[in-house]
Amino acid sequence: MKAVSCPSCGGDIEVATLATCSATCPYCESRVIVNQAAIEARGKMSLLAELPSCLSVGWPAEVDGRQIEVLGRIQYKYNSGIWDEWWIQYVDDESYAWISQDEGRYMLETPLETSINSELFDQVDPGEPVTLAGHNFFVQEVGEAVMVGMQGQLPFNVDPDEIMRFIDLTDNKRKLTIELFADGSQEVFFGQYLNKNKLRSYEDGEVEATSPLVKLYGPPDFQNPEHPIISASEGVQLQTVACPSCGGSVDVDSQDGIAMVTCGYCGSGLDVTVPGTANLLYRAQKTEIKIPIPLGATGTLMGETYRVAGRVRYVQVDEGVKYYWTSCQLINLGKGENAFLEYENGHWCLFTPLQKSAVQKNPKYLNRGGSFSHFGQSYKVFENDKCTIDCIDGELTWVARVGDFLRFMDAVRPPQMLSAEWNNQEIEWSMGRYLKREQVIDAFQLDASKVPNSTGVHPAQPFESNFNQKFKAGIGAAVGVFMALMFLFAWTKSGTVVLKNTRVQSSRYTADAGYISPEFEIPSGTHICKLTASSNGLNNQWVSYSVAFIDEDEKVLTDAESTVEYYSGTEGGESWSEGSKSKYVMVRLVGPKKYRVNIFGEAGSWSRAGGDRKISGGPDLNIEIRRNVGVARYYFIGMILAFIYPVYRLVRWISFRSTKWNDG
Repeated sequence: MKAVSCPSCGGDIEVATLATCSATCPYCESRVIVNQAAIEARGKMSLLAELPSCLSVGWPAEVDGRQIEVLGRIQYKYNSGIWDEWWIQYVDDESYAWISQDEGRYMLETPLETSINSELFDQVDPGEPVTLAGHNFFVQEVGEAVMVGMQGQLPFNVDPDEIMRFIDLTDNKRKLTIELFADGSQEVFFGQYLNKNKLRSYEDGEVEATSPLVKLYGPPDFQNPEHPIISASEGVQLQTVACPSCGGSVDVDSQDGIAMVTCGYCGSGLDVTVPGTANLLYRAQKTEIKIPIPLGATGTLMGETYRVAGRVRYVQVDEGVKYYWTSCQLINLGKGENAFLEYENGHWCLFTPLQKSAVQKNPKYLNRGGSFSHFGQSYKVFENDKCTIDCIDGELTWVARVGDFLRFMDAVRPPQMLSAEWNNQEIEWSMGRYLKREQVIDAFQLDASKVPNSTGVHPAQPFESNFNQKFKAGIGAAVGVFMALMFLFAWTKSGTVVLKNTRVQSSRYTADAGYISPEFEIPSGTHICKLTASSNGLNNQWVSYSVAFIDEDEKVLTDAESTVEYYSGTEGGESWSEGSKSKYVMVRLVGPKKYRVNIFGEAGSWSRAGGDRKISGGPDLNIEIRRNVGVARYYFIGMILAFIYPVYRLVRWISFRSTKWNDG
């Protein structure tokens, strides 16, 4: 450790490590360049936006079980807002790394000893594949940023307002960040997202602080304004800025990392990423966004408590028709990740940002109806289109402008929706979950009479089916299938054959006495019998017959009539046929008795030239009698009754899906 004097105010600046190249004076906030040859003051830094964070300059924390000391903090501003980068040192081996913080998400970044061809910055767009060092990546963001200010100590020299170009790439397992500075120097980092369980700040007295700054100044005393250990939440308060358009006073709640606000008087959009300042983004008249949830409302969704900070209305034009939907900016009051609540036609969907690129495909080329896999689950592309921002009110954690144009892709796996949004600078993925109207009403304690019912079908809306409905449909389908099988069996193969005569010639069944079969025996009891008459050689012919059953006492017990007919031909180059080569009649016979059948019939033929006429030499008939057959019509009726409810549910599901995809 060494001490240098601030050229601006003369105060002592303790340099904690030999790796330090620049530091901030704790007394006058001047940035000081520290090296072996010179000490040079570069003027006061701009005020940093105080974002909520678990990290503080100079105070110990823990990353994945390893103790770290936070040496410095640098804040960058870019097109969509701001982010912080914290320079850290591991206590165990004194190695260095960075932790970037953007909208409540933390990423551990380890420097890599490599360089990238700087021409890459002008050759890639978001979503495109890139191969670096033998690994395949997708471009997540390409942009420019400027340094807003710094705290503590840093390992390099950066002037305020100096432009830094950057590229973020991902391969779904890791993130690679390339930074290109104005002097041509580069920094390449390997990134790993940190969840709440892998990053935390120590409480006072929990561990023995080993940071050089803590050793020098003792435990932190946040009441002392000259203390060098600076909390990221210190000084957070409600700020008031003047609207550059109309002069009205606009309040900004800085603790939520707000990047832009809309003026409550004229509706103009203001960039407030730099504390105390308001830069005009666009001028607009006050426009009301009609949505059941008011600004400032708080509620709990999916276990997280949110505040509705702002709202963005989008418009999509399809064949001259405009479609609107609204996205509510939700601030996580539990200091977790922020979210967005989308409202369209009475439907609600909660979106949370994804930390990694969702798929190893460019969403620009995912077409409607196609499918892709995301962590083992299949999603179907519902829409790939463009939209513009139509209206904004309230506060946002990102910088948006009325008229901003963006592309989007929505893929569904109800009740989930996987979405990508992109422009020329970046691509963002988020995961949405469809919410019922009642969930939103209960979460935000809304007046149900003022919350419209949904119309149409939302892309992520699941087909409603509770346990009782599924159970009844399943039982009905099972019984229906059983009845169908019994019907087929009764129709074809059930029963015992008691008589089978093949090739009964027409001369026999057309004779005056008709055809009389051999005797067959019916055992004791009442039996349902089936007589089937068929003719394999039947073609453009018919046989009309009557059947009489005669018992052993020569009594005619029952009779029946039927016709076997079959026609075929060719018309317009296509073959056709109608009729059947087999017919049956059902009778009830009582045993024990012996029976015979007497068949009287006549035959005929049909031709296009001669029409329909009787013939003397008709086709042969095959006669078969089975006893104890199932009555097929009873099974058929049972099958129809059993399938009524499953078919009703199926029709509703088909109608549901048809409405969803036809309206999209």
